Amino acid sequence: MLYSEPIPSMKGEFSGNLTVFTCLLFCVLLLVVIKVRQTAKFRFIIASFYRGKSVIQPFKDGQIFASASALFLLGNFIVMSAILLHYAINILDYPGVNFCKGLYAYEIVLFIIGFYGLKLLCTRLIQFIIGMNEGLMEYQHNILLFCQNVGLVLLPLVVLITYIDINYKTDLIYVAISLFILLYFYRILKTVGISIRQSVPWLYLFLYLCAFEISPIIIAIKLLTGADS
Repeated sequence: MLYSEPIPSMKGEFSGNLTVFTCLLFCVLLLVVIKVRQTAKFRFIIASFYRGKSVIQPFKDGQIFASASALFLLGNFIVMSAILLHYAINILDYPGVNFCKGLYAYEIVLFIIGFYGLKLLCTRLIQFIIGMNEGLMEYQHNILLFCQNVGLVLLPLVVLITYIDINYKTDLIYVAISLFILLYFYRILKTVGISIRQSVPWLYLFLYLCAFEISPIIIAIKLLTGADS
């Protein structure tokens, strides 16, 4: 008679966690309500990110980004990214991530908010120092649209990762991370397009990529893997 040992529960398993279930249920219900109550704004925000043209047009209406749809999508991004990052840290087995396996949920949330908040704050600061737009306002909008749409894409994947059989969790985490990376590179391409339309010198574009894209990622990786890794 064949005998198979039960799969041990993994550290960081969320399947029976009431908090995560509540967050996921709340996000799904809010998504339904927002889609029904603010259909036009919801679709407008989603479509704006995938258009090849400028992203500045949706924000000429000052109320669009203060709408319930926009605020929900930002909040949903923070929740979905935090849960996915927790899964990636605790389920994927990579050298160097042991440093952050003990992170609490609120620490991961604060890390995500701080990471993107600092990027937006730095662009505002540079905009104030140089005294001109140079596409920086459109760049900020591009980041916000990216976050809103990534959160929406991650929502069904995070739900599946939470409740699917343990043998498939790792594959779905890789799928979610891959989609995140693809959308990130799409955002970079849109940023290059913004620079070309605004006639930003290539030297400024190179410095921007180093200062706002490459450096923050390196710093984030060092923070997540430990300073001594």
